Amino acid sequence: MPKWLLPLVKISLVLGILLPIALPIYGTFTPWPVATEALSSEAQQTPYLVGVSYQSRATSNGSYERRAQTYALIPRSLKTFETVSVVRENEVVRVERQELGLVAPVLMFVVSCLGLDGLGYWSSRKKAARAK
Repeated sequence: MPKWLLPLVKISLVLGILLPIALPIYGTFTPWPVATEALSSEAQQTPYLVGVSYQSRATSNGSYERRAQTYALIPRSLKTFETVSVVRENEVVRVERQELGLVAPVLMFVVSCLGLDGLGYWSSRKKAARAK
């Protein structure tokens, strides 16, 4: 493995652990008014931010802007793994539902935890081999 690749892998694994924890906190303290309004019809469901997306570009007809935030609606998402995305595309707002949308973020978190643990194990074995 190239020497420059290992630090990048370590950083990406740490981010894979920290981002799933930080996104719901960020979503709680800085709610998006568009999403708050769009999800107001979800009775007795608490939205937790699990993903964000932003895209912008200039075209010959003007500009294109797309912003999306994906939420897990607790407690429903714990049973169905469904996520809800609120998408604003050129001032048009729509709500999209993804069945099993919560599986990918959970798997990424688990893989990051296992990968970081595996890297720690691998580097400790490498250090032990050097010490011999």
